[in-house]
Amino acid sequence: MIDVWMLLLSIRSRFADAIYSGAKRFEFRRLTPKRAIPGLALIYETLPVGMVTGVAHVASALSVTPQGAARVAGCDDPFANAYEAYLQGAMSPCALAMVRPRRFTAPIGLTQLTNLRRPPQSFAYVEVASARLTALLPPESCHSTASASADGTAAFSGFP
Repeated sequence: MIDVWMLLLSIRSRFADAIYSGAKRFEFRRLTPKRAIPGLALIYETLPVGMVTGVAHVASALSVTPQGAARVAGCDDPFANAYEAYLQGAMSPCALAMVRPRRFTAPIGLTQLTNLRRPPQSFAYVEVASARLTALLPPESCHSTASASADGTAAFSGFP
């Protein structure tokens, strides 16, 4: 059996809402994930929601400086002015390019999809092994390959 990994991102509800709406195209992290990119990421909304609410493709992880984060985010990102302070002092900050996010019709409990008992502080790697997760996200969809389209945006194959 081939191990298939994906990211589980802990995201505050206001940021998750902006990702789902398309207003926020990059999710900033103080540490760059070393695997599962490009690929799918589960979006875990922190309390008060406390559940996995959707999925998105992570097209790439761009190295950023705290001072350059707002420029990467773009002027239409409603939180662009907060990224510099958040990334101050980070050893390996990055911008995760979030593509084609989809909110689930109903949130799903973390333990129903993963073997984690608690959500990660920032992110975790999740093996696509549970029957519930496999049914929700077919394994072939986790092997998405990013390709540049004519307008320079990433296109993915295999998205459910």
